[in-house]
Amino acid sequence: MHKVLERATFLFYAIASYLMTHTQNIFVATHQLPWVVVVQSEDPLEFVIKKSDESSGLYSGLHSLSKTKDLIFVGTLGNLPATLSSSNLEHIKAKLLEPPYNSIAILAPPNIVEGHEIYSTLILRPLLHYVISNAIIAKSEDEYSSWDSFVKLNALFAESIASLIKKDDIVWAIDYKLILLPNLIHNINRDAVLGYFHYAPFPSSEILRCVPQRKDIMSGLLGTTLVGFQHYSYASHFLSCCTRLLGLETFPTGVNFNDRTISVGIFPTGVNVEEIASLRDSSAVQENMKTLRDSFCTKKIIIGHERPSQINGVWHKLCSFEKFIEKYPDLAKNTILIQITSKNTLSESSKTEDKTFEFVSKINAKYGSIDHQPIHYFTHLFERENFLAALAEADVCVITSERDSTNNLAFEYVLCQKQRQSPLIISELIGNAANFTTALQGVADSIYKALTMSTKEKAFRFEQLYRNVVTCNINDWGTIFLNELQDLSAAISFTKTIHLESSLIVAEYCKAKECLLLLDYDGTLVDIQPVPSAATPTARLLSVLERLAGNEKTHIFLISGRDQQTLDEWLGHIANLGFSAEHGCFLKMPGELWVNQLEELDISWKTDILSVFEYYTERTPAQAILDYLAFSSGRPGLWVTWDDVVTLRSWQANECLNHLESLIAGKGELEILPGKKNLEVRPKLVNKGQVISRLCQMYPESDFIFCVGDDRTDEDMFKCLKKLGKHAYDSTFSCTVGAKPNSTQAKYFLRSPNEVLNVLQLLAFQPN
Repeated sequence: MHKVLERATFLFYAIASYLMTHTQNIFVATHQLPWVVVVQSEDPLEFVIKKSDESSGLYSGLHSLSKTKDLIFVGTLGNLPATLSSSNLEHIKAKLLEPPYNSIAILAPPNIVEGHEIYSTLILRPLLHYVISNAIIAKSEDEYSSWDSFVKLNALFAESIASLIKKDDIVWAIDYKLILLPNLIHNINRDAVLGYFHYAPFPSSEILRCVPQRKDIMSGLLGTTLVGFQHYSYASHFLSCCTRLLGLETFPTGVNFNDRTISVGIFPTGVNVEEIASLRDSSAVQENMKTLRDSFCTKKIIIGHERPSQINGVWHKLCSFEKFIEKYPDLAKNTILIQITSKNTLSESSKTEDKTFEFVSKINAKYGSIDHQPIHYFTHLFERENFLAALAEADVCVITSERDSTNNLAFEYVLCQKQRQSPLIISELIGNAANFTTALQGVADSIYKALTMSTKEKAFRFEQLYRNVVTCNINDWGTIFLNELQDLSAAISFTKTIHLESSLIVAEYCKAKECLLLLDYDGTLVDIQPVPSAATPTARLLSVLERLAGNEKTHIFLISGRDQQTLDEWLGHIANLGFSAEHGCFLKMPGELWVNQLEELDISWKTDILSVFEYYTERTPAQAILDYLAFSSGRPGLWVTWDDVVTLRSWQANECLNHLESLIAGKGELEILPGKKNLEVRPKLVNKGQVISRLCQMYPESDFIFCVGDDRTDEDMFKCLKKLGKHAYDSTFSCTVGAKPNSTQAKYFLRSPNEVLNVLQLLAFQPN
């Protein structure tokens, strides 16, 4: 016992040392390790470690990825004998730490493991597949206790990983059983680079809001740097949930949360094409194909493989097959269905399996005979070679999942059918249905069509199916995801903002011969106010601006979203002060009149946008003010502002945002700009960056630039300075207000308008 513990301790510190010496480690967290431990004897301990089920596309992809990248796997051990002693467990853990396994095993108390499995399988998984389970409806005590176990197991993963990661390491969590892990690690280590891939479907907000823990589940994903999905629709649902359940600001490729940007991407999986092709052509599979064909002679073979739960549509398939028998009796007499379902020990799935078996028996009794059994129903997995042989010999494959993220059976079937080119019938609700556009849909009639299809049509349909399958390789999936995550990590490190020290900017200001100050107003020079009209300039601000504008070497412009009238009323009396109003629509040089920058712009799109704004304005309580003046006066922008005292108002704005995004999808010239307590739709040509570009051309000799703003509208200014190459100079200070370390193009940040005013005051009182 003592020696075993010594060995385990030694290996743990050895792997810790290994981690410290590598520049970047990649931790891959899956609920179960991609290894299976088979215990042959407990006393003395004898065991072997094998690769996990190769039929799993995920594990196959991870094993393939480990050949090209140094991965450290983190996960549970699965089903080990309950009688294993603690010393034997430590010995197994120690062995898994060694190459080629490079795995950290998570050991949890049996009650935690069981509770986690109950919540994952009976509550979360059905929910993700659009099934409101009985456990959710009943809101039973078991639901809440299993949620507690679900949280605890995720926390065990987080603590183990967080204790080992260092700067530049990457953590990649995979699928819904670890959906809380990213945020748990982020709470321990704010600088950790975290990726999460959601293998299952992701439901709409209407479905997800049915579970009491919806906000915890959503927040779990928001600790990441990158969230990946199988399909565009799942990513869209996730972003919609961020808006509708959490009230967050989203955009097509990500979401802003706590001054961070979480990127969202599409990474479709597949299968190990080379491995399956090799197995398909092996002598073992070829022999099994001959045996199968000899057994069924001239009969047409339909094959299916699903879990027995209602999520995967076995019941629908059986109903459709019965309808096929009734509608096409002559063909049905020579057709069999081989249906394979994998067992599930949890009670709810077991009940579904019992019902399925009863239905199979009913069909066989009603339509079978001494020499013909319509359905061959198996509740155990075939050996890999036998299964691939069955796929290769089938005349049609039927997949009727109600909801599924991706279906490996479809990929494997197409690969195994390279010679026969038999048709595929597939549910349009699975995530990878888009890869099989020439597959048939509409089951009973489609079975008949597939079995009677001409050789020419089979070949035509199969060509596209096969081409799509071989280009969707699980071996590439992991590499693409990790490369994207590493690129994001590098970009974040490169663009990370730092706090602006006043001594630095004052020194550069004093050295400069010509200075350009470009200042936003709301949220930058004054605090955001519940009522926009209350954000009047303070006496201190007016004094500082007057002094800066009076300095001969300083050109100062307020670049605001405010209208001309307000800027003139509040600040127009200050000599030598320039303005840009309404995010770049109007420009006023010092001492001159306002000039419309976009007089010739087509604004016919405004009618549709206005109707959406009016709809949500009517349904938002209190201060929801649509700027009709902007519409009627011919200005190119259209926006709404609101008082955000009540959460509902923010929620309504996010609903409005979702509606607008759908509306302008086909209008490439428009963009939506969510600001602080406002929402704006504008032409892409109208932005603060265009103003910055023009002012830099007007003052080419400026050797000092201070550009400061607080929200997304100001990012256009920072991007413009970057594009013009101004960021390369030490005398250029692009500055955001509020710490946004990885969601801004600015080089620096100041914490509040008060800090901005402090800096401006220091500059104002420097000698000319």
